[in-house]
Amino acid sequence: MQHIVQLLGITIIAFISTNIDDFFVLAAFFSDNSYNKKTVIIGQYIGITILILISCVGFIFKLLLPIQWIGIMGLLPIIIGIRHLINHVKNKKKSISNEIVVSEEIMEKNSEGQHETQTNVLRRIIDSKVFFIAIVTFSNGGDNIGVYTPLFASLNLNELIFTVIMFLIMVAVWCYIIIFFVNNKFTGIIFRKYGNVCFPYVLILLGIYIILKCNTLGLFIS
Repeated sequence: MQHIVQLLGITIIAFISTNIDDFFVLAAFFSDNSYNKKTVIIGQYIGITILILISCVGFIFKLLLPIQWIGIMGLLPIIIGIRHLINHVKNKKKSISNEIVVSEEIMEKNSEGQHETQTNVLRRIIDSKVFFIAIVTFSNGGDNIGVYTPLFASLNLNELIFTVIMFLIMVAVWCYIIIFFVNNKFTGIIFRKYGNVCFPYVLILLGIYIILKCNTLGLFIS
């Protein structure tokens, strides 16, 4: 039972830490009245699923390499965390704002001229929006792959299945949390203020966990 609770905690931390930056992008989608909430959620699911499938390559490598060597990949989230920490110290916080501006501009262009009432035209519009959201999620998922790959490689098959299922459940939970924040300015300000500050440290701790779990330090200590 304790092992399940620990795995659940790591899974939640991994998911949240790699989707904090995506929070503001999804918030832009949910704030746009031309985007149906279901459409945004479906697009997010498609994008996250692709990222998870790519990250599962790490589990395949586990079958070919000793687990201690796999743990070296735990350096990836540590490096990503340090990179974000350096950017934060240098006050380089414009990347997320630029993503939101770009996303809003693209959404405005997609929204123009979409007043046709024919059912088949509406379906094409919805499908294109789902595809667009999936592409945005995937293109913004570099950190996801960098964190998920070593994490998956450190798990056995049952743990991997459990983690993937939890990730898929948390996609829906995450989307509804964002909807809540979009509708609540006070909590949104708090999240925006402290989310980026905690993000690098969470990634660094996650990388350390992966290295310790795989006993990678034993390669150098012994």
